[in-house]
Amino acid sequence: MRRNGSDGKSYADEGHQWSSSLLELNLSGNKIGDEGAAALGYGLRYCQNLQSLNLHDTKISYGIEVLLMGLKECHALQSLNLDGNFLPLHIENCENFRSKFNI
Repeated sequence: MRRNGSDGKSYADEGHQWSSSLLELNLSGNKIGDEGAAALGYGLRYCQNLQSLNLHDTKISYGIEVLLMGLKECHALQSLNLDGNFLPLHIENCENFRSKFNI
């Protein structure tokens, strides 16, 4: 694992320090695609206080599955914008989110 400076902390450790204070994330218009959505889903599982996530027009389709797995840990999430993406209708993990956020 790569190290971050002389104190020996990894970049991942540093990410955990700020992740609990992240309340809002707006990536609207950034073409992160499915690979970016999967990476984001992995990181979001540490953002338990996240309240708002805007992923409008980010070119996500099947990457939504991994993203939603991470969002399950975001218990404070109140707003999720996935407009402008081509989301599959049949993904089982989407059902709770579709009803909660009217996706």
